[in-house]
Amino acid sequence: MRYGSGLGKGRAVLFFFCLVSSAGVVSDAQASQLKRLANVTRIISDSGEDTGAESLQVSFASGHSAFEFKRRTDTALARRWGMSRPRVEAETEWLASCATGACRDRRVEPWSKAVAVLRSAPRKNRPALVQKLLSRRIDYVGDKAIDDHWANPLATLLSGAGDCEDHALLKRAMLMAAGYSDAEVPLLVLETAKGQGHMTLLVAHKDHVLVLDNRFRAAVPLSFLTSDKVVALASSAGYFTAR
Repeated sequence: MRYGSGLGKGRAVLFFFCLVSSAGVVSDAQASQLKRLANVTRIISDSGEDTGAESLQVSFASGHSAFEFKRRTDTALARRWGMSRPRVEAETEWLASCATGACRDRRVEPWSKAVAVLRSAPRKNRPALVQKLLSRRIDYVGDKAIDDHWANPLATLLSGAGDCEDHALLKRAMLMAAGYSDAEVPLLVLETAKGQGHMTLLVAHKDHVLVLDNRFRAAVPLSFLTSDKVVALASSAGYFTAR
């Protein structure tokens, strides 16, 4: 994944706290920050285009000053999301119609079976389950240098391969088909310690905040991303950069 965040010298200053133990236990302060980030994703989704979500001010007790999630349309990734989102959402609606028997396309069978497995599991187990299912089924294959293509979820599932954003878009679509709202599964854009762009999926529900990342075999707590910087969040409401 390649991107221009549009942040320049004002790039995001949010750093994730380290785990306090190898078992993944987080402190009260960490838990508070994760809950706040979960609330931000709901604000983004629920606010709509014209009801005050242009700038989201969030304070973190991490030794850094407060920062904002700012709606952007003028960065490379914002434009990419703006172009990809209608296409992905149209396919998601079509897949939903197939689940009701409104279409007879045999290509949908693997999708329908996977979604049925997710729906049969308790809601709180679905993020971990989709991560487990797809980490086995979908290989990581990077795009060519001249073409950073964001594939539709069904195309990724049928091909069995994709890069980080393809993995994230597929998991997002499956969890939404299994009952999660747009607010609960925003795309999370990161910058790794090596300065590379990376996309993953944030699952922000009232009783769990997890990351479904193709770098890990299992779903992990947000606090596992100790060396990454938050660049942006993306949902149906738009693309929001951190600053």
